[in-house]
Amino acid sequence: MADTGDDSLYGNRYFEALGNWHRLSQPEFGAFLRAAVEPGRARALDLGCGSGAWGERLAELASQVDGCDLAAAGLERARRIGHYERLFTADLSQAENPLPEGRYDLIFTTEVIEHVPDHRLFCEHVARALAPGGQLVLTTTTYHFYLFYYWLFQDERRLRDYVDFALGCVFSRPADRFVRRLWMLTGGHEHGFRRSRLLRAIRAAGLQIELCRYAQPQPVCPVEGLDQPSFARRRLAFLRRPLHAAGRGLDQLCQSTGWYGPNILVAAIKPNPKNLATTR
Repeated sequence: MADTGDDSLYGNRYFEALGNWHRLSQPEFGAFLRAAVEPGRARALDLGCGSGAWGERLAELASQVDGCDLAAAGLERARRIGHYERLFTADLSQAENPLPEGRYDLIFTTEVIEHVPDHRLFCEHVARALAPGGQLVLTTTTYHFYLFYYWLFQDERRLRDYVDFALGCVFSRPADRFVRRLWMLTGGHEHGFRRSRLLRAIRAAGLQIELCRYAQPQPVCPVEGLDQPSFARRRLAFLRRPLHAAGRGLDQLCQSTGWYGPNILVAAIKPNPKNLATTR
């Protein structure tokens, strides 16, 4: 991720491809943001702001919005949008916290934590950057999201990959190996998350969970890539119709029940010691 030129993973091509994702995710993610945060915050941080797609929405909630990202290509695009008071580079994979301590009343970070090698350190950095009483609103992808995308991007299926994924339902480390192998091809992800794993890391950083739910901004089973299968997958072409039907059914179940989805949305708050003292 250090190289942010046009041909790097997080270069201009990467940010040009994000438009469709923001179109799909912003209605649901934005509704969650509005439900979790009351307007009138003084300072907000768009952590992993990318091309600045969330700048306008955050400006409705806070009088000052900063943006930070590791990729220079994303910051340049965000600068053109103009909703940010300050834009700066930050690498949250480093042990030393690059964020100003106790500065922000709101930190919004969407689809970022899965890119960072140490998700626990990421949560600690975020918690230190929040002012007492400040809020974190975070979104990320669940483990099962990657299993379906495996059909789209892998030329051959290896038993070890499926075993790793299945073990990930209980043990995080093997499933993270699966995620890294797949997303080296497509998006630079390091982790997928179960709800319990994500909430545990947020609580360990000293934050209290306010809201948590699953989201359904894109199909659970995106098997459209099978319309042009590789040689290794052509033998499975007869499964295309039942997979599409199963995917549609699973989508409807997720949307109607909220039991599961490809994304987890979390809102958490940093306790205010003054408030705690008055309640004792």
